[in-house]
Amino acid sequence: MVKAFVVLSAALLCAALCHAEPSERYLQGMVGWLQADDVWQIDADSSGQPLAADLGDLLYGGGAVQMNFGNTALEYGYETGGLVSFKNDARYVAAAGDNGGAVGAKIDNEFWLVDLYMGAYTGIHLGDHLRFYVSVGPALLIGSLDVDDSEPVSIPQSGTVVVSSAGRHTKGALGFYGKLGVDILFDSGITLGASLRQVNAKLDFGAAGEMQFNDPQYFITVGKKF
Repeated sequence: MVKAFVVLSAALLCAALCHAEPSERYLQGMVGWLQADDVWQIDADSSGQPLAADLGDLLYGGGAVQMNFGNTALEYGYETGGLVSFKNDARYVAAAGDNGGAVGAKIDNEFWLVDLYMGAYTGIHLGDHLRFYVSVGPALLIGSLDVDDSEPVSIPQSGTVVVSSAGRHTKGALGFYGKLGVDILFDSGITLGASLRQVNAKLDFGAAGEMQFNDPQYFITVGKKF
């Protein structure tokens, strides 16, 4: 099913790019969040167990544009977009272990993320004021993590660990994304909607751990149809 959807999306994208001019454009501003409790995993050599660092909620902001080459209620085309997320000087408790043991560390860090993507999309209008769409394609993630300090946390009847990975770590990764969305269209051309997006990509920061971005992202969108 996934392969078939990717092939169909690639075909839609190729068909759209063969057209000289889109019939409609949708410009979207996006604000959303990702629940990132288990995104950050750190290999702690001193404990022998991986640590799961709690990032909490990552807030996202950005925008996208969709180019529609269809002339009926059925849309097809491509979209491009970009998102940014940022966390500054936060302290996270890292806890380990599926085997009953537990270790912990408090980590002072600064993290930022850029998420760029381009893919094929298809949509359908239900009447004059409602449309649904789905998109899929490649995504490029660029993340930078600055770990300033780490101190052990004592957990009763357990050990402690210090994460020795101070310094700035910047990495990029390629992945795929998929997005489902709905828009309410007003007569003025203004659109108001919501979307659910998921990207499959991993940023490896070496001694500072890795971040696996494969959880749903939720967005509110405000835009304009041209």
